Amino acid sequence: MARIVIRRSFLSAVAGLAVGLSLVPARAEEPKGDLKAMQGTWTSKDEQGESTWVFKDDHVSIKTPTRGYEMTLKLDGAAKPEKSADFKVLDDSPNA
Repeated sequence: MARIVIRRSFLSAVAGLAVGLSLVPARAEEPKGDLKAMQGTWTSKDEQGESTWVFKDDHVSIKTPTRGYEMTLKLDGAAKPEKSADFKVLDDSPNA
């Protein structure tokens, strides 16, 4: 009888682990090339003031003195005649 209890406990633990792992969101692929070089926080200045650009994986957050944007970024280093960048403003962006 003890053998069945241990077996059930083991199967319950394995099932719980499988369910737990399936709830963990998949991690986006690590940035490579130019996108990897852009990771981090950057600032720019113009006549309106200072803006902050935060690059995390393929996500970009921009905060200016008067606006904010949340976007995804896709780089195409093979585009001809020049490399290209495709910014897509997210629907829930503050100034979409």
